[in-house]
Amino acid sequence: MFYTVINKEQVIKEVAKREGIPLSTLQSIYWTLENYIFETLSSATPTEKIELKLFNGISIDCEYKHSKEMIHPESGDLFETNAKIWAKPRITRYYNRKLNGYFDE
Repeated sequence: MFYTVINKEQVIKEVAKREGIPLSTLQSIYWTLENYIFETLSSATPTEKIELKLFNGISIDCEYKHSKEMIHPESGDLFETNAKIWAKPRITRYYNRKLNGYFDE
């Protein structure tokens, strides 16, 4: 089984070619978009979850996780985890069905 990895440089190059946009312009747009997504997701608070819909059927859900006490599995010691922001990608069933040609006519 082969595993194809497409990195952001390849995406930028291909989109620039398809749209006839100078590569440097699209790199700047992509970088700005990446920073905007990061800033938006990192703004999650204890009272506000963030859902960023990137494309139809593809989104990133982000929520604030409070610190909590846990028991270390090996030592049995009690410790407290740090509060953190946790992001999860989400792909809808519709998008997966679209990938598999369910809606082709």
